[in-house]
Amino acid sequence: MRVTNRYKNKTAEIYKKFSRDCFDFSDSALGEMFLHDSLGMPDISIENTNNGYFIGKFWMSVTINMWKEDLNDRLLTAEELRNDFPDWFLKRIGIWQ
Repeated sequence: MRVTNRYKNKTAEIYKKFSRDCFDFSDSALGEMFLHDSLGMPDISIENTNNGYFIGKFWMSVTINMWKEDLNDRLLTAEELRNDFPDWFLKRIGIWQ
């Protein structure tokens, strides 16, 4: 299965923001993550992977939950997040209208 441009240029780039450079961001890792997101295979475990995209997706989920708590407690504003993330992403996760 071929990785779509939309996935490569949007989704994968967001995953990278939540990961570290020391992990695997090769084309092979991108293809594996695309298959995982599209079909649920291969089964990837956070404890046993070096796939930077998967690690980024994991930490993205944790971070978004923290953002929502902080927004609710008025410790963070959506405007602050707009400096580092595109509006389409903030809208998609329900932080920006």
